[in-house]
Amino acid sequence: MQLGASLRFVYPSDAVAIDTIDFLEDEKNLPPGGFLQAEPEDFRPRRQAANFLEAAAAVRDAKMDLLMVGDRHAVSINAFSPIPLIARLMGVTGELPLACLFLAPFYNPIVLAEQIGTLSVLSSGPFTAAFAIGDTEAQFAAFNMALKSRTVRTDEVIEIVRRLLAGEKVSFDGRYHRLVDVSIGPLPDTPVPIWVGGRRGGAVDRAGKLGDAWISDTRATDEELAGELAHYRRVADEFGRPVKAVLRRNIFVGETDADADNVVSRILQSSYRGLTPERVLSGGPDRVAEELLRYEAMGFDLAIVRHLAGDHDLMLSSVRRIGDAVMPLLGRHG
Repeated sequence: MQLGASLRFVYPSDAVAIDTIDFLEDEKNLPPGGFLQAEPEDFRPRRQAANFLEAAAAVRDAKMDLLMVGDRHAVSINAFSPIPLIARLMGVTGELPLACLFLAPFYNPIVLAEQIGTLSVLSSGPFTAAFAIGDTEAQFAAFNMALKSRTVRTDEVIEIVRRLLAGEKVSFDGRYHRLVDVSIGPLPDTPVPIWVGGRRGGAVDRAGKLGDAWISDTRATDEELAGELAHYRRVADEFGRPVKAVLRRNIFVGETDADADNVVSRILQSSYRGLTPERVLSGGPDRVAEELLRYEAMGFDLAIVRHLAGDHDLMLSSVRRIGDAVMPLLGRHG
């Protein structure tokens, strides 16, 4: 099984604290049950930028199969924009395959295709564009968009971007985008795969109809994953699309199972992203590798993991254990 990493927007992982606490204030201001996993200076943008570079280098050194950065808009936390971020990380990632996940409705497809084309030729390794639909009312309101428009907007952006990256002169008459004989450059040297994320009915249908891969949701249970994967395969086969299933999970690899459980239990107690232990990969290297191989047997080709630990050093140690112990158990290198 292939194993990639997704870098978080910010490293502190207490969701309540991120939304409500001024981290430059004393810890006594934390709400009951709140905790900080990092020092106040770790929340300053330049420190977080340096952390991104260290994390990317660690993923490279672990010889993982992919590095992905994500997308978030109109929030007060330091949500680094994925396009300049991945371009900066290219300075340390070498030939490591890279990917950006974009919230499709918020992008002009011409500009986005141009940016993806540029990133693909700047990257020393393969480059992948991934798309998701977005799910928060506040983000759509910030862009003066109706949440209910996201489905059509996403479909249109994916179709237009794919055609432009393929070198077509595109004319398109959609509900939200109209193009007449538009082409772009630079074009990718090799085709840029387009992966589509989402869960349940319509999102999985979109991946099967329009995507080169389907990316699962981190919150899905194993039962939900099995059903969504089967549905995705049926739709992709119906539309003659390639089939590639990408699992997304949060992770922490400790020296031992007990070490990992101690770290992860504190995070999950804060209701971080509504996750429960069965939807998290945690433990010593043997237990984590066993779980990943179980997902491979379920039908997933690649797992993209995002680290739970907010403490930067803890996160780096987990990445190193992935490279030293987990990857060999997956047959990736030894």
